[in-house]
Amino acid sequence: MITQLELLYIKNLHKDRDDTKTLAAKIGVNQSMLYDIEAGRRNLTKDIFNKIINYYNVTYDDRQSIYDEAYNLTLELFSYIITYEDDKLEDLYDSYNSQIKSYHNTKAFILCDLIEAIRNKYDNDDIVEQQLLNCRDFLDIYDNNLIFIYCILWCFTKNPDEQTNMLEKIVLDSYKRYSLVGVNEDIVAMLYYQIGRIYESKHENFEALNYFDKSISAFQNIHNLQRTIQVKIQKANCYFDLKDYDKAEAEYLRMFEESSKYGFKRRMSACANNLAFLYFLKHDFENSLKFIEQARLNGAIVPNINYYQAYIHFKVNDICTVRKELKNLIDNGDDISTMHSLKLIQSFANENDKNVEYYMELAIKDFQKLNSKLDIQLIYEMVLDYYKDRNPQRVKELLPEYIKLIRW
Repeated sequence: MITQLELLYIKNLHKDRDDTKTLAAKIGVNQSMLYDIEAGRRNLTKDIFNKIINYYNVTYDDRQSIYDEAYNLTLELFSYIITYEDDKLEDLYDSYNSQIKSYHNTKAFILCDLIEAIRNKYDNDDIVEQQLLNCRDFLDIYDNNLIFIYCILWCFTKNPDEQTNMLEKIVLDSYKRYSLVGVNEDIVAMLYYQIGRIYESKHENFEALNYFDKSISAFQNIHNLQRTIQVKIQKANCYFDLKDYDKAEAEYLRMFEESSKYGFKRRMSACANNLAFLYFLKHDFENSLKFIEQARLNGAIVPNINYYQAYIHFKVNDICTVRKELKNLIDNGDDISTMHSLKLIQSFANENDKNVEYYMELAIKDFQKLNSKLDIQLIYEMVLDYYKDRNPQRVKELLPEYIKLIRW
């Protein structure tokens, strides 16, 4: 049966080989008629369809069973991303490798790039982005499960803080347009989570919290504990942004303990990094150092932890220990923004006011690029503290800038 899907197939078949005019001439049909067919003004006939596939020497398999197989494969592969079962994803993909290659000349051709995007999710964002761009022509004939997988995969390739408008257009517009009825619950749970992250990036924290709660409920329904913890950590980030530090602290601590029970190191690291920052912001240096250590023990750390650690040592240790610690952090650091902050603290230790001014300016510019208002606030607070007894006039000059910052 010739359907909209077959029309897309022939358009996809010749798009990188011949334009419509050239193809019409080569298969001996009226070019106006072929233009009308590809524009949807006339129906594609079986005769013209066969002329095109014969010209390109391909055999097209129109069995629905092949499409159904590829569709179910797509959903299962994606489910292993949600459950962090990378080995199962790889094994399933490898076991279907020959079938996946054959899908290109079947009704399942519209799923090939989506399957590859799922498979490449952990490898290369640029490749995944191109595969998703290839899927755009098929959105009108994807069902809602596939549409929302497509949306979520875009979120995996982009930082919502940097690509908010793009993700809002892709994800929120689709959410408003398409129903969730019949959509798999793991897809719904992850979709709610990504919508929450988009609202969080816009600092619309109450909207974000609403969608995070929806996500938590859905993840709990499918007993996905690690994803539930992940979303609860994101809720704590919203509390942090709202300056409800007590609520953020309590949630981070709960999730750190919960993650510790199950050995979820990524979640432990996320909580530890955030608690280190929170306690540093509150000048609770003892607890900040405790969670800096926990962040390091559990793998990935945010680069800013280095300057928290350096400043705490500057405030509580003797100058020889401070200089040794700073040298170690500077020699082993590779993050530019953190490096400028470390150099600023080194300038405090050396009582070099000229360098204090120089590195303060650089550190502030770094954090402005990152849109990290709280880090800028901390830079001002450290410099004001350094100058409070040393140069009261400079404190008077900096205070209006600091007040403007914290009121913004």
